[in-house]
Amino acid sequence: ALASLKVSEAQWEVSKANKDAADALLAKAEENFKYCTITAPTSGRLGQSLVATGTLVDAYKTELVSIYPTDEVY
Repeated sequence: ALASLKVSEAQWEVSKANKDAADALLAKAEENFKYCTITAPTSGRLGQSLVATGTLVDAYKTELVSIYPTDEVY
């Protein structure tokens, strides 16, 4: 019974360490997301999204949405 208790305590410590590591990765991902900025070369009306949410994209290579320029009417 004592050996079983020690094994359970060791498993608890491993689980706690895994949770701490996952929390650290989450904090790093949230910090990296703060620096993510997407800009467009023009303004206008957005069309249909061309990339699904969560998809990995390449900078300057992947088209995210269609932008239709709008001219102001006077």
